[in-house]
Amino acid sequence: MIDFQKSLETEKVLLRPICQEDFDEMKELTKDEKVWDYFTSNLAVKEQLFRWIQTAVEAMNNQERLAFSIIDKEHKKIIGQPVLGIFLKEISVSRLGGPGSRHRHVEPA
Repeated sequence: MIDFQKSLETEKVLLRPICQEDFDEMKELTKDEKVWDYFTSNLAVKEQLFRWIQTAVEAMNNQERLAFSIIDKEHKKIIGQPVLGIFLKEISVSRLGGPGSRHRHVEPA
């Protein structure tokens, strides 16, 4: 069984489930329009970023995918958001990708 509220931590970073409160800090990380040219959403647009976070939180609540915020522990700032998603529970497979990315298939170890 997957713990959808799991946090992972090293000496330098903390990965914790994304939450709607991350929105203001994420606006700074996603503001460059050019970054989103090859993604399915333009997260530089505040409404799209808000909806992306909202969708990620809902998907975690429905146990469909994990979306983390990566926190730089020294500076206490979000530095990224990986997504582990599209769980195929019948065969224990998941896919890995960032916001709006094309997913890469990951087989269980």
